[in-house]
Amino acid sequence: MSHHFDAPSALEDPRINICDMYLFSGRSGATVMAMTVNPDAGLWAPSSFREEGLYAFRIDLNDDGREEVVFKVRFGAAHHPNGDDHRHEQSFEVRRATGLGPLMGLEGDLIAAGSTGVVTEGAGGVRFLAGLAPDLFAGDAVALGGFRKALYGDHRYDRSVFLNARNFFARRNVTAIVLEVPNALIGEGRVAAWARLRFTATRLRSRCPGGDCRCSRIFTCRTPR
Repeated sequence: MSHHFDAPSALEDPRINICDMYLFSGRSGATVMAMTVNPDAGLWAPSSFREEGLYAFRIDLNDDGREEVVFKVRFGAAHHPNGDDHRHEQSFEVRRATGLGPLMGLEGDLIAAGSTGVVTEGAGGVRFLAGLAPDLFAGDAVALGGFRKALYGDHRYDRSVFLNARNFFARRNVTAIVLEVPNALIGEGRVAAWARLRFTATRLRSRCPGGDCRCSRIFTCRTPR
């Protein structure tokens, strides 16, 4: 679950506003994890990732509510490749961390690196892609408003408002972070997973209570593997 605005900073900057998280089976013996941020990317919001942000997938392996494995993604500054003002790229690094220190810090083993916008193959079957993507969420905002008005104002159930369905999120984009890793890099059995976004810059962390500068987080249910 996520209410999109876990902290005031997520409201101020859509690049650190988590929309959704997905966890599912990939190729044989592999798991895919995906996180979307930046609602309305490329329209009223940027289509880049924040370079001070630490985008992390956190995995609980023993049902204790704490992460044992973390996959962390960091991005570099956006630039225009080949002088094309209509495109931008960012460098990225993906690191895998275990152990208390690396879990909470920036450290970890480098498993993939490259530039956004293309699928990058890492060692041992790791694959990574980050960039602009269609928003998979769908909903009829006008119909929902009419349904609520009928339910709470007139105390009646009116399903006819949904007959002329119109997806409020059609033609809208997000920026997506998609990581596929061999199951051996996660662990065996049932897992719980969540996504979390934090600032990495000291000048930003210093403004956060207790030094914890969480921007946004989202949880997903436990998944058998």
